[in-house]
Amino acid sequence: MASLMPRLRASASSVSQRVAVAPSVVRVSRLRVVTVQAAKLAKRAPSAYNLFVKSSFGQFKQQLVSSGVAAPTLGQISNKCSDSWAKLSEAAKTPFVRDAAAAKQQLAEAWANAPPGENDPPKKKKAAAGPRAQPPWTQYVQEQFPKIKAQQPNLKFVEVGKIISTQWKALTPAAKVPYERKYAADKAAIADGTYVAPQKPQAAKAAPAAKAPAPPARSTSPAIKAATPAAPAPRSTSPRRGTPTRG
Repeated sequence: MASLMPRLRASASSVSQRVAVAPSVVRVSRLRVVTVQAAKLAKRAPSAYNLFVKSSFGQFKQQLVSSGVAAPTLGQISNKCSDSWAKLSEAAKTPFVRDAAAAKQQLAEAWANAPPGENDPPKKKKAAAGPRAQPPWTQYVQEQFPKIKAQQPNLKFVEVGKIISTQWKALTPAAKVPYERKYAADKAAIADGTYVAPQKPQAAKAAPAAKAPAPPARSTSPAIKAATPAAPAPRSTSPRRGTPTRG
């Protein structure tokens, strides 16, 4: 393990630079190093353990092959990495912790300097908006719409809206005062935290359709059985006794 530490530290530093620096991601091939432009920045920086695994994955795989495991599985290599990381001292983990902190700082700077667009960090969901007081016009619409719709059910939504708009414009300022007072009272109640939202009227459920009457059950009483004529017996085709047969 002591002989692996210098190589692990060097590879951990290179891995942290490859993973954290954006928007370019470095891909190492057998012959050359190719820089690939990344489409999006990473969402989070690698942890110290991630850097240790990336730097030592190939070495632990080779150790398993040398010990007789022909084709090590991902689980076997991961267990090897986990056991080795648990046995490392705090001093041995320090380079990985330092590189992880540097990678986190570099990623934060990359997000700060990234142009607006696809690389924007995920937006937090907005909190649900609280109750709002209904303006006078909205109150009048909610009051008049069902009345006009009940009187003229064939009118379209836009046509009903035009009628309500004409009526609202024809109202005198004195007629609009009740709606304005309710609006001011609702705003004050919302500010004080005592506002209670009005419940919407629930539409009446349609009554279930009446089921067709079931046919009367067939009775098996003895009186009906006696009134029912019996079926004729099948005619026998065998010759009667004493009747001569043709020779």
